Formats: sequence, structure tokens, C-alpha cells
Amino acid sequence: MVKNTLKSLLKKIGLELRRVQKTTPPVLATQLARHSVDCIFDVGANCGQSIGYFRALDYSGKIVSFEPISHLYSQLEQRVTEDSNGVSEKCAIGDSDGMISINVSGGHGGASSILSMSERLRAAAPDQAITHIEKVAMHTVDWAVEKYYPSGDRLFLKLDVQGYEKQCLLGAKNSLNRIVGIKAEFSLVKNYEGEPLLYEIIPMLYGYGYYPVSIEEGWSNTQTGELYQVDVCFFRRE
Repeated sequence: MVKNTLKSLLKKIGLELRRVQKTTPPVLATQLARHSVDCIFDVGANCGQSIGYFRALDYSGKIVSFEPISHLYSQLEQRVTEDSNGVSEKCAIGDSDGMISINVSGGHGGASSILSMSERLRAAAPDQAITHIEKVAMHTVDWAVEKYYPSGDRLFLKLDVQGYEKQCLLGAKNSLNRIVGIKAEFSLVKNYEGEPLLYEIIPMLYGYGYYPVSIEEGWSNTQTGELYQVDVCFFRRE
């Protein structure tokens, strides 16, 4: 009766009372909670956009952001200072420790890679052409785990490294038993010279004990609809 009275009152002023339908939470939010993730490594963090993304998923744990490119890292540092549980490290992540050259792209810098762009990518994204090359420090996931996650086994690895995913995974071999999930952007066509495609990465991750739980459209050709990259989440079978 109270509800009907309220509906009548609202109707008089042009409003309608409706039941709000609960929406299903994003798959990644469910999986992060299900696997009790307490630390995220954001590799290829750019300006720190993923910090807001993970916080929007109700993740409140530690986020360690890795970005090698100077001007992007400056913006990332500022973003990290605004997060109560964030840390940043200026370096690339790969399969060894040392120094390496990275090709810095134009635009938002999102096409920057240690690998060279393919002709396909140059033609499809002329605004992302390489503007200069930087010499940067590179470390492995194993190194980062020892420094930022010395104990625990609830680590989540996010990779946005433009074709360098395999090298990052090879540099994580000693830490895989502590990494419960991986989210990465994988190519369906050759965007960078020497990069592995998704169909080559899936057997590798299956061999490590991970299985895909979600696939989202990443980058596509807006004119032809051709899909170039997808974001895939993998979690370990436990």
C-alpha cells in the first residue's frame, strides 16, 4: 500500500517508480574477488589508465605500475600519487635484465613497442607512427615479484606490451605458481615484427595451467570491421 501511494504521488509530478534490475558484475571483477587477488602488476601502464579501471571493479589492493617511456611515466607518477595503494617503476618488462631500445609511437603512445611495427600497422594507424627511440631499463616479472611481492600467491598480471607478451611470460617462469591470473592484449594478425599471435600463446598458457575466462574486442579497423587485437583474461586452475 505504501508503494502504491508513493507511485501515485510520483506520477502526479511526472515520475515513475520502477524496480532496478541488478546487473551482472564484469567477469574480471568476479574473478579477482574469487581468486582473492591482493596485488596487480600493471605492465605497460602508459599514463595509469588501468588504475581507475581496476578501482572501478572494486579492487582495493596494491597496484604496481610499470612504464618505461619518459613522458608517459611522468604522467603515471602523478596518477600513482593520487592512489592510496599504488606504486610505480620506470622500466620495461621482458625476459632478461638490462637495457633495451623501445620505439615510441605518436598519439597517446599506445603503439610503442620494443618490436618494430609491421607494414599493416603503419598503414592502419598512421597517427601512431614512431616519433623517436628511447633506451630504457628492462627487468623481468621474477625481478619485480622479488622487489614488490616477496610473499603471497594471489598476484594478477596485466600485460599491455604490444607484441612482447611471450618475453614477459618467459621472464615470469619462477613466479607462475604465485600468479593466479593474466590479462593481456593479443594480436590476431601481425602488428609487430616477430610477435606471437593469440593461437600461439593459448597453448603456452594452457601448458602453464591457465585457461581463458573472457575475451573482449580490442583494436579493430573501423572501416572494414577487421579485428586486429583482443583482450583475453586467463586464470589458473586451482
